[in-house]
Amino acid sequence: MLWFKIAYCVIALCISLFYGSFAVRIWIVNPKALKFTQRIYQFIFNFLSGLFGFSILYYLIYKIIVILRTDDFKSMNLGDLVLLIIAIIGTTGQLPSAIVTFTKNVGFGK
Repeated sequence: MLWFKIAYCVIALCISLFYGSFAVRIWIVNPKALKFTQRIYQFIFNFLSGLFGFSILYYLIYKIIVILRTDDFKSMNLGDLVLLIIAIIGTTGQLPSAIVTFTKNVGFGK
């Protein structure tokens, strides 16, 4: 099981670094117009969002393994479904966009 933890962490870190490093090129129409501080913000925001998604996914994988070993299917609940949706959005690099869209629709954004 240790090899899985190490491999998972390495893969999650590499993909999150990719999201952070190339977020400006992927999501911003004119990346040259951004200031250095905006680029750093985009890196941190996208890197941590990807890492957050992979962390949730790791938790869910661990929980499923425990459930399968103990046959305690009652411990699954609606919150796990919400976490799965967040994990999928985070691991695909869409979590920053989803956060911004959500905050604008709720009324926190402009």
